[in-house]
Amino acid sequence: MTTAVSWRTIRPADSWSQTSDRRKEENRVPATKDAVRVRIGKKRQITLPEAAAARLGVGVGDELEARILDDRIELIPMVVVPRDQAWFWTPEWQAREREAEAARRAGDYAKFKTAGRLVAALKKKKKKK
Repeated sequence: MTTAVSWRTIRPADSWSQTSDRRKEENRVPATKDAVRVRIGKKRQITLPEAAAARLGVGVGDELEARILDDRIELIPMVVVPRDQAWFWTPEWQAREREAEAARRAGDYAKFKTAGRLVAALKKKKKKK
């Protein structure tokens, strides 16, 4: 899930020297109901409103990836994956996972009463190849 913050209503840097009333006038309300307003602080920190953070499931200390796309920034919640589990999230492995899930949904699988019977079936299948 991503959330985008639009910067279209903010003037270029040279207009920041104008009065604060002018800036307030130019900073309009977000265009969609899903949009939230954020303010950039002194250290260029962005404060995400509580409702938006709750909707995204993020909190203090969580990491977000900021993607700069033309005239907007998308903030994407990130999950830290331990190095020894990173293989599972590779595109190749995820393709295999999708293939296995599709086969499961289609009923293309077998049930075995014991692990020994499973191993025997796998060995038999391997000999056929």
